[in-house]
Amino acid sequence: MFYTFVKYFNTLTLFCYYKKINRVNYKLKPKGKGVLYLANHQNALLDVLIIATRIKEPIYFLTRGDVFANALLRRIFGTLNMIPIYRVRDGRTQLALNDAIFEKTAQLLHEGKSVLIFPEASHSLDKRIRNISKGFTRILNAHAQLERSEPIAACLIGVNYHAPQELGDQMSLHFSDYINLPHKVLGAEQTQELVQGFTKTFKTLSLHLEPKTYVRDFQYLQDVQVDLSDLEQVRNVLNQTSERPKEKSNSQLQKGIHKLWFALPLILYKLTFDKLVDEAEFEGTFRYGFMVLFFSLLFILCACLHNPIVLIGLTLYVFMGVMLIKKWSLFP
Repeated sequence: MFYTFVKYFNTLTLFCYYKKINRVNYKLKPKGKGVLYLANHQNALLDVLIIATRIKEPIYFLTRGDVFANALLRRIFGTLNMIPIYRVRDGRTQLALNDAIFEKTAQLLHEGKSVLIFPEASHSLDKRIRNISKGFTRILNAHAQLERSEPIAACLIGVNYHAPQELGDQMSLHFSDYINLPHKVLGAEQTQELVQGFTKTFKTLSLHLEPKTYVRDFQYLQDVQVDLSDLEQVRNVLNQTSERPKEKSNSQLQKGIHKLWFALPLILYKLTFDKLVDEAEFEGTFRYGFMVLFFSLLFILCACLHNPIVLIGLTLYVFMGVMLIKKWSLFP
């Protein structure tokens, strides 16, 4: 019940926070079949929240183990279907715990559940697909060794943001078709082939700028003000098969109105949550978390005052803010 509440609450708040979230090629998973979702990782916890609210069935998440250090957080994360996975940076003694994690994950897939993993094993705001870890193949091997286990499928998700650190951003999730996974223990050569194949697929589902031309291409895309979450538009611009988007004439006016309208929450954010951000990839997560907490507390306070005028005023303020984000966005 807690998972369901958090899912639908964040469905509402993400709708208000983002200009748009596009879901491309999403299909319901095969009934009763375990599915391993794999996604590229850009925007810390927001990646998890957005994917969870855009997939119909409940999902289990393999999450970096260091966030489970606190007993209270372990309990909360457990109710949200989050499972710790440990990396070399967490200490080699912790890595031994992964064997049990992979077995648990394999059992969930055997039971027809859905599991999400980020095979890049880290997050980055860069517009490129990074090296994919072989860790997910250990889940497949653990599953293949279960008695009477049925074949499972994989679905790759390309996560694409335009301005991931900003309020009112736009993003897209591009889903691959379901891929039947080999139902046997993989050798080194088969593992490498699977990793290479998934890497190629990810590059078709995500904005991937090649390292040699990364700086030039990224600067050009910013100059022409293309929507970086729209892969077709980006590729057409880079391949010069479409006209350069026209520059917005009212961008300065829009920026001024946005800054004025959201001045109070953004100033309070700078004085509080912003001080907790130690990685750029967490900027969007902390800003989103603050906005949700700030407006939730305001609504609770207004409800406690039993003053309908104040509550209506706050509702109108939020409604107009959402309209600014949706209809008069700062982004292409």
